[in-house]
Amino acid sequence: MDTKRLVTGTVVGGIAMYALGYLFWGVILANFFEGQAGSATGLPRDAEILWAGVAGTLSIALLVTLAIGWTGGSSVMDGFKTGATLGFLFWLGADLLIYANFNFSTLTGSVADAFVEMIRTGLGGAAIAAVTARGGAGAVAGGGEGMAAPL
Repeated sequence: MDTKRLVTGTVVGGIAMYALGYLFWGVILANFFEGQAGSATGLPRDAEILWAGVAGTLSIALLVTLAIGWTGGSSVMDGFKTGATLGFLFWLGADLLIYANFNFSTLTGSVADAFVEMIRTGLGGAAIAAVTARGGAGAVAGGGEGMAAPL
């Protein structure tokens, strides 16, 4: 795997996923998820620890970038599918384990979070594939033709 594409995919995917996370959880679905809180109180911070949020998002973006390379993803749709699958399965597992052990969220909130994450990480994967695909616009547009090699 080419280091330049790994870094580019990670940074672009991280920016996309961080922005989408703010949009989904901080704006569009904020009221829904507030209503899904468990009885544990005082859990949210007054302000996010920015470096930790960025580092966590970049870690997920790196995982998706690596997976796209390992699977030979050659189009934006391949990137979306890889990101969506990873996002959903990882966060469903994590959310259910958190639900099983802590009174942080309802079951509905836990499952809904995994589905929202599926969309966020899928779109992040699409962005990653768009900037890492070889072969120019044909590969990015979704056909995959003209691919010289996978990541």
